[in-house]
Amino acid sequence: KHISNLTYEITVTTFTDPDATGADRCTLDVHFGDGSMETVNRSNGVLNNRCTANVNTGDGELIYQNTIRKNRYITTHTYAGPGSYIITMSDPNRVDNIQNIPNSVSVPFFLRSTLVISSTVGPNTSPDLFYYPVDNGCMQKPYFHNPGAVDPDGDSLHFSFSVCDGDDGKPIPGYVLPNEINPNGMNNLEIDEQSGTLSWITPQAFGDFNVCILIQ
Repeated sequence: KHISNLTYEITVTTFTDPDATGADRCTLDVHFGDGSMETVNRSNGVLNNRCTANVNTGDGELIYQNTIRKNRYITTHTYAGPGSYIITMSDPNRVDNIQNIPNSVSVPFFLRSTLVISSTVGPNTSPDLFYYPVDNGCMQKPYFHNPGAVDPDGDSLHFSFSVCDGDDGKPIPGYVLPNEINPNGMNNLEIDEQSGTLSWITPQAFGDFNVCILIQ
């Protein structure tokens, strides 16, 4: 989110298992893409006993029958000048038994966002995502999901699938789209480039899956 001049507010949002103590992070390291990084405190929820008071962070917000925790880490950063900056975050604790990621518990979870600061186009802010990237589907029934992306600048958005990244932001070896796990029957997975609606008609395999959506 553009604040002023070359200063931007950066928010990392993660969703974790509240019972997984290794994934319950009071802080996250955010790399700004200009050679600098910051250890950012979790900003939502109430102060707990595990996170120290001087960290001043909280437990996050429990959603989905208390089985998933939403965490937000917010900071600001001022860049030196125009350029293209890849903002990243990596966490070693990915959920176990992801069907389309081999040995997923040993594969880091990685997020990236590219910020382009242009002296000619002017300041830009990323789209807001209003629907949680966590959802449930049913075997043999059409599944649909939309991230609910709204661009505050009024820019048009383009949606596509990308490869899930892992260690050092590299594509995960052996990663496939969910419909490739059991390609039998009516098993088509696609995303509408303009609306962002993901459709899977229809899931043929049971379990947890990861999908990466690139929003431009």
